[in-house]
Amino acid sequence: MAILGCYPRLILTRFTLICVLFSCANVFALASLKNVHRDVANIERSGIPIVLIITSSTCHVCEQLKREIFEPMALNSDYDTRMTVRELMLDSSENIIGFDGQPVSAAQLAGRYDATLTPSVLFLGAGGREVAKRLIGISNIDYYGWYLDKSLARASKQIRDNRRTVLTLGKTAKAQHTQPQIQAN
Repeated sequence: MAILGCYPRLILTRFTLICVLFSCANVFALASLKNVHRDVANIERSGIPIVLIITSSTCHVCEQLKREIFEPMALNSDYDTRMTVRELMLDSSENIIGFDGQPVSAAQLAGRYDATLTPSVLFLGAGGREVAKRLIGISNIDYYGWYLDKSLARASKQIRDNRRTVLTLGKTAKAQHTQPQIQAN
């Protein structure tokens, strides 16, 4: 009899746990793009690319992408030091601080990249330039993570290479200005 008395409590506990898990399932949200000017400045300091996910409120594939790819990535701390993820919702009515520090609409910013299809994933480096091939749509969700990782690695490498070039050019220019001039007799 004591065993049967615990059984309903066990079912209730499991049911409550399942309800809590399902109610938390929709809590995940990508950070919205609010200030491009600031985010691009962070790239220049950190060397970490921005992964810009262009979505719309009516795009069901966008929700699948966020749920099956970006939510697990957000839970994996290895990605914290590899990318900054921002979402740009095309049909948002909120203005964004643009590259020049002035307000711009989401559609105008997406237009700068000629990104009108959703979902589109762009990889941005210094100056807001694309540094890897963008991903448009989802042909196969099972391989999407692989394509994303590959593009992310290319973006990171491009940013590192660009930083090295700038540093090398800066040292060369500095060396040319500080080198003593030798005069012939």
